[in-house]
Amino acid sequence: MATSIVYKINQREEFALGIGALSVVLALVGKFSYLGIASVLIGFLLHEMAHRYFARRALCSSRFVLDPLGLLLTIVSSFLPIAFLAPGYVGIYCYGNILKKRDMMRISAAGIMTNLVISVIAIALYNLWPSFFSVLSVINAWFALFNLIPIGPFDGAKIFKLNKLVWGAFFVSSLALYLFWVI
Repeated sequence: MATSIVYKINQREEFALGIGALSVVLALVGKFSYLGIASVLIGFLLHEMAHRYFARRALCSSRFVLDPLGLLLTIVSSFLPIAFLAPGYVGIYCYGNILKKRDMMRISAAGIMTNLVISVIAIALYNLWPSFFSVLSVINAWFALFNLIPIGPFDGAKIFKLNKLVWGAFFVSSLALYLFWVI
């Protein structure tokens, strides 16, 4: 597969990602430090791009799409004490291509695995910049844990349906990484 098909982001997707990221920043200003906002943006963008990458590797069409209701909720939450971050998602369409269970798992798990890897790398780099890497690690562990909720549109619902053992391994890993920082 041509690399450009997997990685290329068109102008429409750039706009959607930019608006999504801006809405996340607006929702977090006053709630998080600049390190927290940077950590959320890193985790959010890489999480979504991992879904997109693996969908395209499975020969599906995929792109980041703004969700009007989620975007509104994200922006409105800038006025609330708690931020709700759901400006968009990676829309995937596989045409007539029937996805194998392995590909469905890779696409669904890609975001969570990305957040777990970021969290572990941040722990390894902690001594270089403790204030940033501790925040980056805990936020990404929380993203993984939150996305493992096994209901609705969350990644956890798809993973739980495909393989409960994999879901359990992800849950224990993300919980351990989260508790590493909060205990």
